[in-house]
Amino acid sequence: MAILAGGFFVGCGRGNAYVMYDPKIRISGFPPTVGGILTYCIYGVFCLLPVLLDAADGYRWARLRREVARAGRADYRLWAGGEVQKR
Repeated sequence: MAILAGGFFVGCGRGNAYVMYDPKIRISGFPPTVGGILTYCIYGVFCLLPVLLDAADGYRWARLRREVARAGRADYRLWAGGEVQKR
């Protein structure tokens, strides 16, 4: 995330994009240069990063829930008198 923000700030600093914050963000002008396109692509990924991380986290939790459901219920009790006992 810091790399993306840094890339965007470097692009704006080199004149590839113009950004003003007062109290809303205004991005004006789209220079058709490689630096301008790269700066706006970095900004787009930076803005979508929370959505992408949330989707990846949701997928991970769904996979873990499936694994737990597939494992079923254990047929033993732990810590019953200090040793493992079968039911």
